[in-house]
Amino acid sequence: MRKLNSYTFLSLNGYYKDLNEDTSWHQHGEEEAKFSEASLEAENTLLFGRTTYEMMNSFWPSPMAAEMFPKVAQGMNKAQKIVFSNTLKEDNWKTLL
Repeated sequence: MRKLNSYTFLSLNGYYKDLNEDTSWHQHGEEEAKFSEASLEAENTLLFGRTTYEMMNSFWPSPMAAEMFPKVAQGMNKAQKIVFSNTLKEDNWKTLL
């Protein structure tokens, strides 16, 4: 049986976005990238809600992601993904790598 792990950026007071839905304060630096690289080596299945899936889909398949975080981008793009949504009609995560 596999474990379920959560990888979530939270502020000290328990928030992950502001009142305007802004998450730009999330800093994905060297330490976070190393953690992500190690986590994605296990070829786990990623679970997303629609909004998070669309946000991740807008970045990880991009040339910028491949340049900034090559190992993480590769792991994110090749990982199996499950999206919980009543409105998402198709999976369009196209890998550009």
